[in-house]
Amino acid sequence: MSAYVQRGLILLAMCVVLAVACGSGLNAQPPTRALDDRLTNNSVAQNEPDIAAAPFNPLLVVCGFDDYSLLTTGQPGRGVLYSSDAGATFTHHPVGIPLQTTFDEGSDHSRLAFDTFNHVSCAYIAYGLGLGEFERNNAVFVSRSDDGGVTWLPSQAVAFNIYLPGVLMNRADQPAIAVDQNLTSLYLNRIYVTWTRYYGDFYPGSSDPGGGDIMLSSSSNGGLSWST
Repeated sequence: MSAYVQRGLILLAMCVVLAVACGSGLNAQPPTRALDDRLTNNSVAQNEPDIAAAPFNPLLVVCGFDDYSLLTTGQPGRGVLYSSDAGATFTHHPVGIPLQTTFDEGSDHSRLAFDTFNHVSCAYIAYGLGLGEFERNNAVFVSRSDDGGVTWLPSQAVAFNIYLPGVLMNRADQPAIAVDQNLTSLYLNRIYVTWTRYYGDFYPGSSDPGGGDIMLSSSSNGGLSWST
């Protein structure tokens, strides 16, 4: 068998896999909508959105954002909008992604990514009550939805800092998330999360105050546990 024939068979097999995985979403047509549609309708702020569409079912679209309508602390919760018709219509989730106890004062920076099972994971920062950014509990969390953003599994901590009175804590900020969607990859559906770690005291091994590092963690079980 020639190399050209082998390559053709491989491409044909991949097309079949994609067609099966996509199902009804394969023939989805992009919706027609007016410019600047309003998706939230209340008088408090919603901002800093991120949006993702499922790779093998483009009918599924999820948006995460800072939603000041969810908490009574004056800080944002994790707002969610979800669509099952390729963005023609969206539903504003009534409670968003619930925050974990002692990290439920507020939250920031939703970042979204789908895997090849059309599960979507949301990475975000959450924090507790405190005196300032370096004097309160703070953590990077990831929550996963298996039904296009309608329901969410309990958030799992990727990295966390617990406040001790009188001690300046490290602070997590600006997460990013990606999922390996390469069907031929040895790491298919592995989730990767990065974030910035800011140091409240001295940079490790230095007499210089402050500074920060870029951190990385990964999960090979759908976000249920994370590398350290």
